[in-house]
Amino acid sequence: MRSERPGRSSDPQDRSSSYRSVSRRRYLAAFGASASVGVAGCSSGDSDDDQPTETDTDTDDEASATDGDQPVTVEWTYETGDDVEASPVVADDTVFIGSLDTNIYALDAADGTEQWQFETGDRITARATVTGDTLLIGSHDLSMYALDTDDGTERWEYPDGSRYRSWPRVVDGVAYANGRGLELLDVTDGSQIDFWSVGGFGIGATPAVADETVYIGDQDGNIYAFDGTPEAFTTRRRQQWVVETAGRVDSSPIVSDETLYIGNNDDTLFALDVADGTEQWSIDTNGSVREEPQLVDGTLYVTSREGTVYALDPSDGTERWTYDTNTRLESAPTVDNGTVYIATAALSENLIAIDADDGTEQWTADVSSTFSTPAVVNDMIYLGSRDGNVYGLRVPA
Repeated sequence: MRSERPGRSSDPQDRSSSYRSVSRRRYLAAFGASASVGVAGCSSGDSDDDQPTETDTDTDDEASATDGDQPVTVEWTYETGDDVEASPVVADDTVFIGSLDTNIYALDAADGTEQWQFETGDRITARATVTGDTLLIGSHDLSMYALDTDDGTERWEYPDGSRYRSWPRVVDGVAYANGRGLELLDVTDGSQIDFWSVGGFGIGATPAVADETVYIGDQDGNIYAFDGTPEAFTTRRRQQWVVETAGRVDSSPIVSDETLYIGNNDDTLFALDVADGTEQWSIDTNGSVREEPQLVDGTLYVTSREGTVYALDPSDGTERWTYDTNTRLESAPTVDNGTVYIATAALSENLIAIDADDGTEQWTADVSSTFSTPAVVNDMIYLGSRDGNVYGLRVPA
């Protein structure tokens, strides 16, 4: 389905053809007339010419590493109208992902068939959040949308006046969405429960919510903990603690075992006591930490903007291994079944699989330069790219 926004042309030729021409020029200049996906080496919807279209990919057209390792297979691709900087989210066998062409797409996870698309008023760079049968997505048109996951029907729109750059966290029917401050919205009808201005410089990340406490970093360089009890929604909120850092905080925090893990743009990763913000440990990183850390099977994984992947002991920050991608990283690590998947902005070898235990490279693949964090579900990798496509890739057995 398609939902027209006020003031926008209803003719898809007016919208999509111009988006696609820009994206393809950029892609062809960087990659040439075609691109293939293959292992590069190991060390241990509607389909007319003027609309975004689904592109069937021959699964026999695959390349493998010269040392005989199994190939990464392109199961399907779906072409949108512009770069795809947002990260995918997969729920109920459906891939949900936004594009700079202003649309949010629902694609069949098995074959990439378009189930529906919904048009907002501006580009989408944030990941969506799925809660039950509701999808929440923020757009640079300064609104948050709630859509029916089955058919894309709009349930409500909240015009906050913020360019949503991160995904909303949903806890107990409350959506915590970043923007000018922290918006607390009722998922059912989009009504505002509360608004927290936080530090006043703007929030570029998703908060963590644990034990009725809300943790968030701000571009003022501070990390905050707020009382998140229902009583605090109807009375003056209570700031529990604040920790000042030396750089703006764009990283989304995570909470585990009474510890808050969060990075900043001053090349530091912090572990803080959730009770009072006391620093338990911190480490210097090779570049700013802007993406959400991942804690899986007792190891903390984090990426730095300058291209390093870290595996750390969460108790004291001891380095277990590092992997240097030698390129800029705009995405978080994805950990699945003993493998860390990293997508990069490089022009080649831009999808990397790393052994989660020892950091050895399993394989690299040429997909496309990307800012998107891959989603890995049922031996499939889903990824948006700067060539305007969404990819469904088969993980090597």
